[in-house]
Amino acid sequence: MNIKNPQILFLYLILILVLFAFIYLYKKRKQLVSSFKNSNNLKTFLKGFSLEKFFFRLVIWFLILFFMITALVSPRFGYEWKEVNSVGANIIFAIDVSKSMLATDIGPNRLARAKIEIAKLIDKFQGDRSGLIIFARDAYLLTPLTHDYGIIKEWLERTDTDSVSNQGTSIKSAIALARESFAAIKSEEKALILISDGEEHDEETIAEAKLALSEGIKIFTIGVGTEKGSPIQLQGSLLKDNNNQVVISKLQDTLLKEIALATEAKYTRSATGDFHLDQLYFESIRKDINPEKLQSGMLKKWKETFQIFSLIAFVLLLIDTLMSLNLNISFKSLFRRKSIYEKGLKK
Repeated sequence: MNIKNPQILFLYLILILVLFAFIYLYKKRKQLVSSFKNSNNLKTFLKGFSLEKFFFRLVIWFLILFFMITALVSPRFGYEWKEVNSVGANIIFAIDVSKSMLATDIGPNRLARAKIEIAKLIDKFQGDRSGLIIFARDAYLLTPLTHDYGIIKEWLERTDTDSVSNQGTSIKSAIALARESFAAIKSEEKALILISDGEEHDEETIAEAKLALSEGIKIFTIGVGTEKGSPIQLQGSLLKDNNNQVVISKLQDTLLKEIALATEAKYTRSATGDFHLDQLYFESIRKDINPEKLQSGMLKKWKETFQIFSLIAFVLLLIDTLMSLNLNISFKSLFRRKSIYEKGLKK
């Protein structure tokens, strides 16, 4: 089973609260009916009201909410593999997830903005294969090159600064891992989009970048942050150094510029939150692609089920609408008629 929208599973917790509210409401109505039990004016006060009907409507509304939430969460059962033939590039995103990426000089913070901009670009991909790397002191491949953009966006959503325990910044490790990930790709259309605030001083990084270029990989670097910088928000407080001074993280993009230059690519500075990824994608990466270079792969396509849950919710809503028309149908009388009918058969 695969859940399409796991980020809204919390709605089931709200549904539990709704259940308790319905139970409370039913008990209060039942007490109200009991208080008029010996009253001669019972019919006047409770005209048209049926406790059984009220109970069934609460049950129906609970089920409506349950199936509506399930349709939104969209659990998917079963899948099929589809062969994908496309014209496109192989693009890997490498995102810096060191603590400095929590600086708020770019709102809501550097890392959050990077995730937003990447997700927007993925929505515009045209048959490209893509992958995702995160790095701090070490680098990790979250998704290999794939046409399944949904998987990439799911992992992107889960990414935070706790995804890599060994803190620091090693752009070199991200480039080395990208080279490994591209190794089996024969196509020359290989692009690494590396997003960082550039706080690294490893001289071997440029040598690693030149090796990438020799393997047909262009590294487009995005410097995120401002030269003025800002404090780092960490669990509701500001990060401080050993002298109890507030740490100010500033964009240091010299290395990022050198990497882009060494791989015949481009460097983009993002001081306002706009990464210009659209321009980078259409004018640099896609522009030079040879249309005869076809790439093929297998895409796991999950079978959608939200339509089933939506239909059940609609049918239940229709039933509730009919019940609200006050057709004077008594649930007790329905069962009583059945009982009388059965007794007649026995005689």
